[in-house]
Amino acid sequence: MKRLFCSTLLLSLCVSCQSGPTLAQYYESVPIGTPKAEVVVAIGSPFHTYRRNSIDHWVYKVPNERGGTTQRELQFETGLLKKKVTPGDPKDADFKTVD
Repeated sequence: MKRLFCSTLLLSLCVSCQSGPTLAQYYESVPIGTPKAEVVVAIGSPFHTYRRNSIDHWVYKVPNERGGTTQRELQFETGLLKKKVTPGDPKDADFKTVD
């Protein structure tokens, strides 16, 4: 009985370590209108920031399924999230890749 309990406990700990949300999932779950401070708490600090035409741009490097990273951008106006931008999407033609 003790062996079964220990095995079950160990298995549940291993599974719980691997099943947490990824940065990409957090990125997708942040709703439009979220304040900057809440975004930092939810997904961390951006890789790069810049400001253009009164809009703050935060660039994140999000792990992708190929083992690399994909850049994603959050755009803020007056301190609130206004737009999520994905590279390669025709409607996001203003996306700027940062190295």
